[in-house]
Amino acid sequence: MHLPRELPITVDAQVENGDANRVIIDPAFPLKVVHADPSSGDRTVRAEGALNGGGELLRLRTVAGNIRFVLSDADKQIELYKQQMAQLQKQTDELQRQLMQQGSQENGP
Repeated sequence: MHLPRELPITVDAQVENGDANRVIIDPAFPLKVVHADPSSGDRTVRAEGALNGGGELLRLRTVAGNIRFVLSDADKQIELYKQQMAQLQKQTDELQRQLMQQGSQENGP
């Protein structure tokens, strides 16, 4: 889960199979992680907390698998999107060039 750094949100995340899976948190994100008492047979891992004073509740649940929180900056995300789009455009242009080259060879003199 990529969350914008400025987003005021309250998080409640839970992994039921906490033996094999976990909640992974960016160190800049103030979440409290609680592990269930293993003697009770409960293997749940829960992470909760408020970012930027809290806000709307984001509730995430999984039986198996990790939940990962990463804070992202909007400017950084936009730059990544631009880089990805440039890479896709470059690949598309190269594919189009190859297809045109193939077509001209097949329709040659």
